[in-house]
Amino acid sequence: MWLLQAVFIIIVPLCFAQTLTNNNYVYTRFNLVLFFIVLSVVAGLRISSPDYENYFTYFNLLSGGADFKEINIVAPDPVFAYINYGLSYLWKDPVVLFMTFSILSVGLNLKCFKDYSPYFFLCILMYVSHTYVAREMMQIRAGLSCAICLYSIRYILQRKILIFALLILLASSIHLGAIIFSCSYFIGNLNSSKKKIILILLASFCVAVIFPLGAVLKSLPNIDALSRVQYYSNSTYGVSSGVFNNLVIIKGLVIIALMLSYHEELCKCSKYYLVSFNLYVFSVVWYLLWNDFEIVAARIATFFSITEVLLLSYIPLLAKNKINKILCTIGIVLIAAIIFSLNQITGKWDDVILPFYDFWEY
Repeated sequence: MWLLQAVFIIIVPLCFAQTLTNNNYVYTRFNLVLFFIVLSVVAGLRISSPDYENYFTYFNLLSGGADFKEINIVAPDPVFAYINYGLSYLWKDPVVLFMTFSILSVGLNLKCFKDYSPYFFLCILMYVSHTYVAREMMQIRAGLSCAICLYSIRYILQRKILIFALLILLASSIHLGAIIFSCSYFIGNLNSSKKKIILILLASFCVAVIFPLGAVLKSLPNIDALSRVQYYSNSTYGVSSGVFNNLVIIKGLVIIALMLSYHEELCKCSKYYLVSFNLYVFSVVWYLLWNDFEIVAARIATFFSITEVLLLSYIPLLAKNKINKILCTIGIVLIAAIIFSLNQITGKWDDVILPFYDFWEY
């Protein structure tokens, strides 16, 4: 992971430079292009990761003329299959698939960070600390679908429901789970009081502890419409992730508590704050309600937690002077460093092998 550690370290001073000085358009554009190239290449040329072999085999089967509906290695989402078909005509090596998805996903994410936050290097830092590896190197279908969903947020604010719907249709044809993001059009513009948000979280917490919803789904008879979900009921993907020992839930609740402390001020600082906050609250609520069915909790929550990197980048907007901006930036950098370290210490990235991984052996 030395390559990713180097990228993380390089981003840190850029975060401080951006929060303390006026942005120079050419300078930031140059850095964005540079990080786009680096992050795309690192993800696209990775040597191994979870699901890597499945996508590798899937591409080779489709390039050989197999029907995607008859292959059970990867879920039969049509656009993903047709992308594989199309790319196989250009190049028979599966690396073209990984490079294409990394370029599209990284590009869309960086574009959104630039558009949605004045401190987009903080967004990139948070992105590299967790979701970059999880989505662009492991679950590439979910990664691109999440990137499309993140891009669609602008149309929630603009209330352009047709464009939004088309983007969600595209995202869900790559990963079916993205279809639930369609409800974000209605969730995004809600302006609930702090009291109501706290009550919703408390109610969700009670359900999570007493009778989480996964138990209901697991008790149902086999239903064709739910077959893709029920398939995981008796597997390791259907186990409980817990509540009190679940770092994802704890992290989410801490971030929500921090945002609620300055909720009114942050609403005035950025037009994208409220929609980002609402979607993030929904992701935590969903995770709580379905904590006893890990894959349902995580796969759906991930589409709404895409705004996590944005929320923390808004904190320096509250600072009235440079000293406070430095302190805010230090706090966010420390959070990113802790998340980055935990992902390595807990072994979540153990199966990810990056290009040039053995560089130091020579």
